[in-house]
Amino acid sequence: MSIADLRTKLAASEEVTATGGGPPKWDPRPGDVLCGPVVKRYVRESSEKYRRDDDDRTYVDLIVHDEDADCDEDGNVLLRCTPSALKRFVREEAISVGDLVALEFVTKRSTSGGNNANVYKLAVQHGEEPTSPGDPNPFLDGGKANA
Repeated sequence: MSIADLRTKLAASEEVTATGGGPPKWDPRPGDVLCGPVVKRYVRESSEKYRRDDDDRTYVDLIVHDEDADCDEDGNVLLRCTPSALKRFVREEAISVGDLVALEFVTKRSTSGGNNANVYKLAVQHGEEPTSPGDPNPFLDGGKANA
């Protein structure tokens, strides 16, 4: 293959991002809500650069179906569970595909150590079977499923 052929191939290729071209990452502002079924779950190793001695060496990425959020054409959003609060929530609640999750980003607060900590409101309803994106969302309408 020549350099000219390679340039032609590059011009015709699709753009990719650090998330591999998947759904956009949830990047909330105070008051933003992400609410819907978990459609995919990925476990990844954390980088040595960001690891503390007492830190769990993995983190979880969830793909959540929420067409009201800044989503892809399928209605999906990437929830990167690297903030401590989200990491703990996913671990303690054993979040998996088919579960319904609701998160509200409340604010950032300064910790006693001078760092910023994200503050969330979190809820989960565990599913017995994987939930399809079109199923009623029990977190809406005061907890009653939409008909």
